[in-house]
Amino acid sequence: MTFSEQLWLVLIQSTSTALLVTVLGSVAVTSWTARRERSRAAFETRTRLLDDIARVGQGTYVFMQHTRRQILRASGDSDRREALRGLDQRFLDFSVEAAQIQTLIGARFGVERAVPPRDRTELPPFLRWHQVHDLLALYYYNLKEDFPGIVLAETSRGHGGNYHSGLDLGTYADKNSLDGEKLRRMRVDIRTSYDEAMIDLARGIMTSPIAGM
Repeated sequence: MTFSEQLWLVLIQSTSTALLVTVLGSVAVTSWTARRERSRAAFETRTRLLDDIARVGQGTYVFMQHTRRQILRASGDSDRREALRGLDQRFLDFSVEAAQIQTLIGARFGVERAVPPRDRTELPPFLRWHQVHDLLALYYYNLKEDFPGIVLAETSRGHGGNYHSGLDLGTYADKNSLDGEKLRRMRVDIRTSYDEAMIDLARGIMTSPIAGM
């Protein structure tokens, strides 16, 4: 091989190497950018859901706690009825927004309703949000001291094979015999389960895989 041919070979090899490095670098940058964008989109999806859950769920819970204090301070039936009128509107607004959030959570994280094993403490976001909804519904009916239809059965753990409120409400099955003490114990059960559900729901929203991301 002549010197000229060797020189051309070196130039071609150098050019090919530089082109390969450029192509590989471009692919690596594109892949990194795509991963970064997916990560950013996933984070924004998670934080938006957490904001909605805090505003709708926690906001309604605090409102119910406030209503409970109003009822305790009521000087007569008119004051109690006024407090419950505000609660009726709040629960209606909550029910509408809660259904929307449940649809979004199901689309992002999947739908799961079945009763989990007794020793399982971390549950999927869809199931936890449905539990939060049922617990707040129970709290609403508890404050009104009125459980229409079969609401106690429908929100009890295991009804239809689903988790619902997560509470076993068999002891409250006879709604006509719910005196002040039973209503108080129900509120304690609701608040305890609600706190646990919200903590696990927030964890699940931030860690569970998101469909399509």
